[in-house]
Amino acid sequence: MEKKQLIGTNSLDYNPKRNFGGLPFKGFTFKKTMDLCRMLDYIYFKIRRKSHPFFSNTFFDLGLNKVRMFHFFNSVAITNKPWVVTFENEIPRPYLKSSYLVKRLTNKSCKKIIAFCDRARTIETYLLNNYPDLKDQILEKLIVLQPGQPLHIQSIAEKDYSQPVTFTFVGVDFFRKGGMEMLKATQKLIAEGLNFKLNIVSQLKKGEWKDEHITSADIENAKAIIQKYNNVIRHYFSLPSSEIMELFKQSHVGLLPSYGETYGYVVLEAQACGCAVITPNMPPFQEFNDNAFGWLIDVPLKERNGTLDSDLSGENLQLFQTALYNGLYVAMKEAIENKTLLKEKARLALEHIKNDHSPEKKAAILEQIYKDALR
Repeated sequence: MEKKQLIGTNSLDYNPKRNFGGLPFKGFTFKKTMDLCRMLDYIYFKIRRKSHPFFSNTFFDLGLNKVRMFHFFNSVAITNKPWVVTFENEIPRPYLKSSYLVKRLTNKSCKKIIAFCDRARTIETYLLNNYPDLKDQILEKLIVLQPGQPLHIQSIAEKDYSQPVTFTFVGVDFFRKGGMEMLKATQKLIAEGLNFKLNIVSQLKKGEWKDEHITSADIENAKAIIQKYNNVIRHYFSLPSSEIMELFKQSHVGLLPSYGETYGYVVLEAQACGCAVITPNMPPFQEFNDNAFGWLIDVPLKERNGTLDSDLSGENLQLFQTALYNGLYVAMKEAIENKTLLKEKARLALEHIKNDHSPEKKAAILEQIYKDALR
């Protein structure tokens, strides 16, 4: 068997694994390499208790790593070796603070810039208007390649639809991901006498993004609702990934009624387990969820960085929350009352994962990019 070629990367954490490090490559494998900028960022963090914006988004190794090329996630490289980068929001991060890093993207050693969704490409294109002399050179290298996702079941025949419809919500940042609106919709459905179950995997905590309005009283209220309806709601503080997949396999509908995400891997994971998923209609959800194989909730949006985002300012927060709650109630009720429709959505969700997120297809595209870069 021919030996696989090594590709260096400065991280093999969750995001890199989802987008390239965990794909089934035939001719390449990944090695975590030394990164002097990561070392400097670690020292800076120990002193200042925060990451340095340049060190945390840059790779530099003095040429010491014995690999022929690199693939990074969100990092810009200072190297003469070929490299590609996958990014989730904008590249470099934070964007406007380093024109030097923007210019590195035009360097001949940078072979490809990969947005992991159309939303990211749109934001990057919009922000490149600040660099008109560099924009075209960077856009020539820019492509979109969404994450791969293996199927966890092969057919919805593996699902049990004789049981009450089961919904599953997974998210550490409970409130930003629409957890409170979900609980309010659940209360209304219970009051109407509908028979269903709800799994919640969450630490029920306030996040650092889009959660400024959340108070300790909100957290206690969520806990009280879960406790009151513990015959319907089963709460897990956290679970290993393998057990979350088992939970989705036993469920019928996934829930991610989020205020905003850069992506939403859990949607793909739920779909790969034969679940139709309920999300808002904001970017990037409509790229991998659809009313044909899930539910998209109409919520009020505003333009930001060339794309659409939730508007949570002032009285718009309540408008957004109300739309999210109403949409959840309608979609959850339809799933409970119309199992024929639910089964068809689940079947199409599996087909969507098989056709649009095949890990083998994603790996083949990247293999060709690597081969071209090494010529």
